[in-house]
Amino acid sequence: MRLSNLPILLIAIVCFGHILCQQANGQTSASQFYRVTVNEGISLHSPGDVLISHDLTDNNQVFPEQPWVAYTSNMNGASVDFTIGKFIHEDYTFFRRNSIINLRVIDSSPSANWTATVPNGQTSGYFFGNQTATVSAESDGSGEGILGITVSFDEFYYRFLASGRYNATVVGTITNK
Repeated sequence: MRLSNLPILLIAIVCFGHILCQQANGQTSASQFYRVTVNEGISLHSPGDVLISHDLTDNNQVFPEQPWVAYTSNMNGASVDFTIGKFIHEDYTFFRRNSIINLRVIDSSPSANWTATVPNGQTSGYFFGNQTATVSAESDGSGEGILGITVSFDEFYYRFLASGRYNATVVGTITNK
C-alpha cells in the first residue's frame, strides 16, 4: 500500500468508526404528538307522537311530559325554542282549541348549565290572537340537557267540541350561540 493513500485510509477508518459508535450510542428518548379534533356538534331529539283521549270534562287535557334531548359542543352554549300552534280539528278546521306549553329542565350536564328562559306559553283567541306559543331554554356551555315539554289542550267548554281528532305539533329548533 502506498503511503500517499494512507490519509484516505485513515479518514475512512475514522468515519466508519464514528458511524459504528453512533449506532452503539443510540437515542435514549423520543416523543410522538397526538391530537383529537372535536368537530362542532349540535342536535335536538324529540320523543315519539303522543295521543290521548278527551275525558269529556271542562278540564284542560294534559299530555304526559315528554323528554327532549338537546346537545351542543359549542363552548358558548346553545338556545332552543319550542313552538306550538293551536289544536285544530283534522276534518273541520273551524273547530279549534288553544294550546298550552310548559318547559322545564329535567337534567343538564354541569358544563352546559341548561336553564329554562321562557318556561310557559299559550296560544290565545279563536281565529285571532296568538296563533303560536313559544317556550325557550339555553345553555352557557357545551353539553347535554334533557328538557321536559308538557302540552295541554286548553278546554273551556267541551260541549262545543265536534268529535274527532284535534292535532297540534311542537317544533323544536336549536341554535349555537
